[in-house]
Amino acid sequence: MKSFGRYDAYVGVVTNYRLIIARLTNQMINESMTMSRNEAKAQGRGYLGQISRQMSEYSSGYTTRFLSMSPSSILSETPENFELGNGSISEIRIRFSRSSQDEDCVKNEFDVEIFSGVAKHEFRTDENEDYVSLLRSIYGERIRRR
Repeated sequence: MKSFGRYDAYVGVVTNYRLIIARLTNQMINESMTMSRNEAKAQGRGYLGQISRQMSEYSSGYTTRFLSMSPSSILSETPENFELGNGSISEIRIRFSRSSQDEDCVKNEFDVEIFSGVAKHEFRTDENEDYVSLLRSIYGERIRRR
């Protein structure tokens, strides 16, 4: 959390050897959305098609770019990016968070606490069992659901 209820956005990149926490800046998100809109335009999509593509990019597409990057490239992208060796993570607590409700939608979330030998890191993410399954496949019994 930054201030006044605002959050910085991060992506967790899980590998066999480490967990990389990468910050998503507003500039990265905006560039990615602009690129997706331009791609849709080049494909001949109309205004609504471009907006639709841009919105899908906003919801999750910009995070997939990390899949094509090397860990060292991800770590050097912003000064806030860091890594935790998988062996240094002693526990990951995942707790269902209250639903937040906007005007039109209810959104369920997880609070995630990652404990390593160095520090405790706290994050909030959309409720998604795929995330839990991925973490469990790497960290096994170190995952604690609350």
